[in-house]
Amino acid sequence: MFKKIKHPNVGILLFLGPTQLFLCMVVAAALYPNYNIANNYISDLGMAGSSAAWLFNISILLFGASVMLAANIMRSKNKLFALLALLTGLGFFGVGIFPADFAVAHLTLALIGFIFGGMMMIAAFKLKLQWFGQISVLLGLFSLIATGLLLADLTLGLGIGGMERLAFYPILIWTASFGGILSIRKNN
Repeated sequence: MFKKIKHPNVGILLFLGPTQLFLCMVVAAALYPNYNIANNYISDLGMAGSSAAWLFNISILLFGASVMLAANIMRSKNKLFALLALLTGLGFFGVGIFPADFAVAHLTLALIGFIFGGMMMIAAFKLKLQWFGQISVLLGLFSLIATGLLLADLTLGLGIGGMERLAFYPILIWTASFGGILSIRKNN
């Protein structure tokens, strides 16, 4: 279905957005004293006390922007998928604008990103991506279940940070993979 997308950079955009965020999260976590992936939320990296807050906040803002731009480019191909991608990007873009210091806005926007990110992956099944469509559904369900467990404070021994990563990392991995698929297709 996406073979007819005329914009040559949509796949690259979707690959680079999550990739740069993941790398910046590693750097920000390394610079954060006593940061623990089991006990700290990802967004602790963007709080005022973090030594690399600017890095995390700009990076997640860029990730959200990349997903929103790609959604805009793809909107004529599948409106539901594009809407879910737009809302996913908006959620994560907002997380960069409202760090966890702004608790209510931040939590609302993070949930928008997590929930619509999971739904976006499930909706990708309709894009006729062969085996990747089936994996998309599984990753989407996995992310949504992890989000539900996190909200219910059922961390299964992984801690809040571990469960949050099980909700968020599938979105990052899927977005980068989807971007890679789009970037190598002919006439994308």
